[in-house]
Amino acid sequence: GMASTYGQLGLLAEARSQLPEALQWTIRSLTLFEEFSRPAAGPALQNLFRLTQAHGEVMLAEAWHEVTGDDVPDALITAIRDAKDKEI
Repeated sequence: GMASTYGQLGLLAEARSQLPEALQWTIRSLTLFEEFSRPAAGPALQNLFRLTQAHGEVMLAEAWHEVTGDDVPDALITAIRDAKDKEI
């Protein structure tokens, strides 16, 4: 429930052109899952991919650090880059 609510708040922030907040809500949603590869994490992961591709890895890194206090996990950066490469 909370992951879905956070995801919806992220989409609402995005619709209002509040991009840092959109990323932060999306990150909050995603970090509720122990593993990013879990099927239930899919919508949050797809939103994170889309927002990152549109606004860059620097904005992602800033938002991730703001929410978690940590750097973006290497596995997640790799997944984002792989997703971007597949769109080309």
